[in-house]
Amino acid sequence: MSSTIKPVFGLIDANNFYASCEQVFKPSLKNKPVIVLSSNDGCVISRSNEAKALGIQMGEPIFKIQNMIKAHNVQYLSANFSLYNDMSRRIMQVIAGLVPSIEVYSIDEAFVDFTGIPFKNLSALAHRIVKTLYQYTGIPTTLGISSTKTLAKLAARIAKKNVSFQNVFCLTKDVRNHWLKQTSVEAVWGIGKRWSKKLNNLNIMDAYQLSLKDPDDIKTLSNKVLASTVLELQGTPVFEIEQEIASKKQIIVSKTFGKEVMALSELKEAVSTHICLALEKLRRQDSVSNSFSVFIQTDRFKTGFDNYHRQQSVELELPSQNTQKFLKLAMSILNNLYTEGLNYKKAGVMLTDISAKGSRQYDLFVEDNEKEDSLMCVLDKINTKLGKGKIRFAVEGYKKAWEAKSNYRSPLYTTSWDDLLIVKN
Repeated sequence: MSSTIKPVFGLIDANNFYASCEQVFKPSLKNKPVIVLSSNDGCVISRSNEAKALGIQMGEPIFKIQNMIKAHNVQYLSANFSLYNDMSRRIMQVIAGLVPSIEVYSIDEAFVDFTGIPFKNLSALAHRIVKTLYQYTGIPTTLGISSTKTLAKLAARIAKKNVSFQNVFCLTKDVRNHWLKQTSVEAVWGIGKRWSKKLNNLNIMDAYQLSLKDPDDIKTLSNKVLASTVLELQGTPVFEIEQEIASKKQIIVSKTFGKEVMALSELKEAVSTHICLALEKLRRQDSVSNSFSVFIQTDRFKTGFDNYHRQQSVELELPSQNTQKFLKLAMSILNNLYTEGLNYKKAGVMLTDISAKGSRQYDLFVEDNEKEDSLMCVLDKINTKLGKGKIRFAVEGYKKAWEAKSNYRSPLYTTSWDDLLIVKN
């Protein structure tokens, strides 16, 4: 970055993202208390503003709030991650067309670079971005602006909590200390509960007190990352916009079953489904994996039964992204792990030793069939075009009675031809 031009960062945050996605396609839910439930319809993972106003907490088990749901007619839906991921993709595409550069930070957040844009123009541009995002996607967003990414994250939080700012807030130097004093250290980006407790023990209770510390002293007491956070709170940028999305070094796919599973055939269906999803993710980032693990377990919360948890890992002869190879090895592993007569509640797979496909080394004594890799690419293209799971491996099964409960899931409006909205005259 140029030393003569002061950097300016923005953080765009989609408000109540999962709940907002549901409201886009179901206008009847707007201005109503809405909650989205986790896997197996167990806990609250997203809340509309109206649901928050009722006191419903994140992570709240649904069985504990049944009386509140009935009393206030709270609308509840199962999580629909295919829809949310697609809506996130659309949001990021719109943002990319409005700003010089973007870093996709999470499914509902993006850092943007406003460096070089005159300050007098920033407010108008920020409001235009928020308005355009709502116009193009129907998702309400908040935009925080400041001189560092940490302060921009804080600015977005302030904008979200203060309706008078109309979803946009610029945290400038002249008001910075005021807002830092209003912010607990736990609420500072990257600190969390564990470090906030340690800082509280040092009599550092809010972000302002932390910003007064010498970064070198903090580095000695804790680590380099927290020292960088102190610098950022002071207005000195340390973290830059990362336009390149780093490839995952580990991919885990696991799910709690909707019902207890006893049959080996059902376990094979579940593990095969997880393998296929994991390998799709691996190919999407153009990587290969050289080893993976399979695990199965019984219900660890069930009293009166010994918890059974078994895991086994295997290393491939050559790094691969070919689903067929992983499926064959996974079925062999599962035969070793399975114990008859137990009620299994969860299964999962983990890909490790991941590297870029172009960097894999070949072995003179092991045949690598590139035609099989091409077949996987064709399979991915067909499923992308026609819908997820249109072509699948037979071992994945079809009915999948073991799948997690999603009794209240909305249609896949944007990712399935069968679920497209029908407009009637």
